[in-house]
Amino acid sequence: MVAEWDMTEDGKKHFRSIKIYNLNLIVFVVSCILYVLLVVTTINVSVRYHLMVEAMEEYVRCEEKALLLKDTSDHLTEQVRLYVVTKDITYANNYFMELGSVQRMHHAMDYLRDRDISDEAYFYIMEAKEMSDRLIQKEVYAISLVAHSSKHSLKQYTYGEYDVDLFEEDLLMEKQEILDKAAGLVFDSDYQKSKEIIRQKLDSFLKSIRSETHSWQQESIEKMEQIVARQHIQVGLLFGVNMIVFGMVILLVIRPLQIYARNIREEKMLDVTGSYELNHLAMTYNHIYEVNNASKAMLSHQADHDPLTGIINRGAFNRLVEIHKSDPNPLALLMIDLDNFKQINDGYGHQVGDSILQKVANLLSENFRSTDFPARIGGDEFAVIVTDFSENMKSVILNKIEMINMVLKNPDDGLPKISLSVGAAFSENGFSDELYKNADIALYEVKEKGRCGCRFYEKKDKECEVKKET
Repeated sequence: MVAEWDMTEDGKKHFRSIKIYNLNLIVFVVSCILYVLLVVTTINVSVRYHLMVEAMEEYVRCEEKALLLKDTSDHLTEQVRLYVVTKDITYANNYFMELGSVQRMHHAMDYLRDRDISDEAYFYIMEAKEMSDRLIQKEVYAISLVAHSSKHSLKQYTYGEYDVDLFEEDLLMEKQEILDKAAGLVFDSDYQKSKEIIRQKLDSFLKSIRSETHSWQQESIEKMEQIVARQHIQVGLLFGVNMIVFGMVILLVIRPLQIYARNIREEKMLDVTGSYELNHLAMTYNHIYEVNNASKAMLSHQADHDPLTGIINRGAFNRLVEIHKSDPNPLALLMIDLDNFKQINDGYGHQVGDSILQKVANLLSENFRSTDFPARIGGDEFAVIVTDFSENMKSVILNKIEMINMVLKNPDDGLPKISLSVGAAFSENGFSDELYKNADIALYEVKEKGRCGCRFYEKKDKECEVKKET
């Protein structure tokens, strides 16, 4: 459950609040799902992109192989014609090296034939292959005729599937007739037409491959656009979730905290608003606030306050000590003496002495927090219980006492100069008898060193005290 309802005393339903924990859990799950979808979509975009790149590379390779077919065919034609014209055996050797050893044309044909291509493209490449095979047979026969008439030996060459035996009528012809027939085989219009058909078939093959590649690219682009559109939607949803979280944080956390801060500054109870967790915090604070106010009301009673200074008296102080003995929270005790107060009373009279006591009480009340408890526990003896104290606050206390002493030693109200000697002790677990003793030891050290100052009790102070007693 994200939202909860509660029954008020009048029987009406009251919308309590939204639990930040549950809201965060829902947002976390939704965000994880969106992130996973976004990652999957991004991977699909990458895969689709690589497929497009591979398709382009495949097309380029097909084009290179088709061009290689053309080049190989033209190279064979060139070599056979040169041999027929010049009778130079070198050209025959070049021809058969190309045909028998390198076999570039066959390799190219095999590559193109094995590609994942359409039936139309396959038809074109197979027709080109068959036409090329027929031309090679014609070329090999022309070379064989020239070799026979020129008494050249071609026994070292293996023609394989293109092996031919000269017809008997050709063997009976005159040498020039044989040469003329050989030239006719590779120079006549039928040969040229076959060459042209091979080129056309290869061009048609490339055109078909190009068309297939273009269609596949268009399909891939459309799919990629769909994937990118989904990616944009997912990013938008993720942004929307973030904005919802941002708005909920402002509405359920930041705004209530601002209200709480204002309530605290105005020393009022907190408005129960915001998330369920903050509501619980506010109700807890309000309970403590009410208890604290009740305690203050009790302590403010006339019987608990010193009639001269207005701060709590010894009796109220002792009750506070008992209360804080069961309080496990850290606190500090300050024991305060007025230096040479008896001389002021004797020299200026009790009325001036009373004014100084009031002045000291006012300074203590003004410089310590509302949660601290300054008290007059004797004639010129004061004490302060500092609640929620931590050791890093020692310097703050020392500075406060130093400032109070500055005011007392530099009066602007016509009262005589005076100063305070303060012994302080810290306890991590509420009030204890040991705390009293330690504060007294620290106070004794301040007086021993000339008064007018503040000192926190340290273990070495107790060691010195023990040595002195012995």
